[in-house]
Amino acid sequence: MFSIQHARQAMSLPHRGGITVSQVQEAIKMIGERFTVCACAVASYDPRYDKEDEVLIAGMTIIKSVVATVTSSRV
Repeated sequence: MFSIQHARQAMSLPHRGGITVSQVQEAIKMIGERFTVCACAVASYDPRYDKEDEVLIAGMTIIKSVVATVTSSRV
């Protein structure tokens, strides 16, 4: 779950003390350094709660991090 400070009212279930986008990006990087990343999934997204596209942008940022990790491991 994303941190309530970062997702505000953009999610139906924001969580106090939840993970930030930068923490997810760092975790992806660390995982990519140790393992071959071959899949990624977005568990849920509800645009009704994301009036300013905060979660959409966060999700796309995270997906781009996964793609960069996969791409860099193939070089």
